[in-house]
Amino acid sequence: MNFNPHIAECRFGYGLSPIIAAPSGLTEMLDGLQEPDDAQAQFPIPPFRYMQDALARRRRWSSYARKFPDTAEGKEAQKKSRDILCAVRQDHDGWFAQVMLRRINTRTAFRERLVAFWADHFTAVGKGAFCAQRLLYMSKNR
Repeated sequence: MNFNPHIAECRFGYGLSPIIAAPSGLTEMLDGLQEPDDAQAQFPIPPFRYMQDALARRRRWSSYARKFPDTAEGKEAQKKSRDILCAVRQDHDGWFAQVMLRRINTRTAFRERLVAFWADHFTAVGKGAFCAQRLLYMSKNR
């Protein structure tokens, strides 16, 4: 079977780019996996630890607010809890944008496709507004 770069980019990457040339062969596609990940350097994504810490702080503030709902401190704790959640959602949107920019601008789309596959493969369902697949994918320190 002959190697077709257009089909390979659609099946094993994220489609053809008008700017980046498709790989000329299977060897070039696989060799790209051993090269440094330029997309990671160009579009960095903070580690997942930041989000874990923020959500832990939110749980503490929320717990305090539920224990003392009618006090000034309880209302302030509820406000801090909402503010943290708002900031985490904004960060999540930014991280998701970085993931998309990686997929669009990488010379090794096969690598991005493999990362997405394995992140999805080992993902449990998340809670709330956060999709665990995206969080896991974005947390990968590749």
